[in-house]
This record gives sequence, structure tokens and C-alpha cells, in this order.
Amino acid sequence: MSVSTTRLYHLYWGIPAYGGALFDAEGRAALAGQGDVAGYLAWLQQIRATTGSYVDPDYGMLKDRFKKGEFAYFVDGPWAITELTEALGDALNVAPLPAGPGGPAGAWLHADGLFLNPNISAEQAALALALCPPRRPPPKAARRWHASAGKLPANQAANLGANALLQGFMRQAATAQPMPTIPEMRAAWAYAGDMFVKAADGNADPAETVRATAALIDEANSK
Repeated sequence: MSVSTTRLYHLYWGIPAYGGALFDAEGRAALAGQGDVAGYLAWLQQIRATTGSYVDPDYGMLKDRFKKGEFAYFVDGPWAITELTEALGDALNVAPLPAGPGGPAGAWLHADGLFLNPNISAEQAALALALCPPRRPPPKAARRWHASAGKLPANQAANLGANALLQGFMRQAATAQPMPTIPEMRAAWAYAGDMFVKAADGNADPAETVRATAALIDEANSK
């Protein structure tokens, strides 16, 4: 049994696995022109029709049911480790996302950063820089960050110790793709997310849904 929310962020990984892309180099929607995104939607419909598997927009409901042990597999990120471990204990594990006919799963990878207030005192600035140096944190500091925040360190030399959950996410990050930060993403969040909702409903034609979604994204972006 498996389960995933229909949010674009959580389901994007299958687009590159089917050889597709969200945008081309010019910021035009590439969903209908690259790879087999329609095949990915058809696969999601098969998953949705399988007894015990769910592709649903209600993230909170799915996560709560996973915490109760009703599902064997739930697509989420390292930010959920603490909450899920509290509910499932040592039974919680991290498994890789499946590859597709176009290659490995390509989940989105994004980075979090910290901003320092330039108006703080010299003493506060020294303490802040000691905690978060201006360059990439050294391995020991990166390890402290992941231990306290539950996130992957940017420094790949950091020792994750015996934390099998973070090690699992680090392995998945090896095939991840950087999340786009281009202005055209504003339209993609709504329309591509709706594309997955339509696929999850089980009645939409995958190929037509992909074509219509690409057209709506380009229209919204004046492409």
C-alpha cells in the first residue's frame, strides 16, 4: 500500500522519471513536449485504483493515517522525521522513490538559508557568525545543524552518524533536481497541481490533461 498527496511539490519527482520537465530553457511549459508525463499520470491513476493506495489532495489526513500505521509508504521529506518518529518509532524507515522509464526519480531539492540582521551589536554578530560561519559550515557544524533541525546538511562531507533516516534522504538527494525559482513557477503551482488532482480523480484523459495544463501555464505566463 502506498500514499501521496497530489501537491506538485510531492509528485514532481515522477516527471523526470518519465523523461519530462516542467519548463524549457525559455520558461515555456515543457510538460506536453518532453518525455511521457501523460504516462506518469496514467501510472498515478493505476496506483489510485489499487486497493489500499491513495493519491489525494488532503496531506494532513494522509499523514495522520500513515502515523496510525494504515499505510506502508508515504511520500514526504526530512522535515517530517521528528513527527513521524514520535508516532512510529523504530518502525519508520526511508525508502527510495521508484525510477521510471525515463530515469531515476527527480524529487525537488531546495536550500534553506539564514539572514543576519546588520544592526545587531558586535557581540551578537560574533556569536551568530560562530554558529553559522559565512562560508559553508564545516562537517562538525553541519552535523550539529542536521541533528537539531532534522535537515540534510549542504556539506556532503558531514558525518550523518547512525541516522539511517537522514542517510536515506541523502541517497535520494543524489538524483534530486533544483527546484525552479523562476517567475513562471507562480502559474505552475496552481495549474500543475490541478493536473495531479484531475489524474487522481481517475476520470481525466492523461494526454489531454497534460496538453491543457501546459497551455494554461503558458497562457498565464504570456508565452
